[in-house]
Amino acid sequence: MDGTIISVEGIDGAGKTTLVAGLAEWLESLGYSVKCLKEPGSTELGDYLRDVLLGGSKMGIEVTPRARLLLYLASMVNTQELEIKEGGYDYYLLDRWSLSTIAYQSLFIPEGEVINTTLMAGILPPHYTVLIDVQPLVGLERTIPDDATGHAPSRVIEILDGVRKNYLDVAIHHKDDIGIVDGSGSAEDTLTEAKSLLGEALGIGP
Repeated sequence: MDGTIISVEGIDGAGKTTLVAGLAEWLESLGYSVKCLKEPGSTELGDYLRDVLLGGSKMGIEVTPRARLLLYLASMVNTQELEIKEGGYDYYLLDRWSLSTIAYQSLFIPEGEVINTTLMAGILPPHYTVLIDVQPLVGLERTIPDDATGHAPSRVIEILDGVRKNYLDVAIHHKDDIGIVDGSGSAEDTLTEAKSLLGEALGIGP
């Protein structure tokens, strides 16, 4: 394939989708071709798996932790086979990718097993990852109704806190490939910081 893969990661409510849109507009303004993708999703299979993974309990479908991991990987493999490996774009912006799978699924399965399974699936590594870091309560305030703020179940806070820790633990050991931006402020501030990181890491800019 040709093109550069950039993934945007972070806990729920970090601002990933907003940042992807902002980065796409920026890159296109510089004359680059951009394809935006999300996980799970981006293909018909991915959309179906997204419904199962995110709404399985409401559908009466029980998904075990290891089955969940494999379904996420199946969506990514399908996306890279159908949407990335064909090439044709300068940049591929991914709203979640393999780091998200590691950060979330390692709460329920040993991290080594998650990483090895991901490697065996042949998931393409991003050329660079932008990690938006926010506290769990900040993310929840953006994703739940105002009148429910502060009343999130303690288990949700515990999970998001664990995911955030997993993200940061990986980022600390991969500073050349993962840049951290503060997502607690405005979307404009996050975008500015991300553009600066990408400009330095990948040489993007005027």
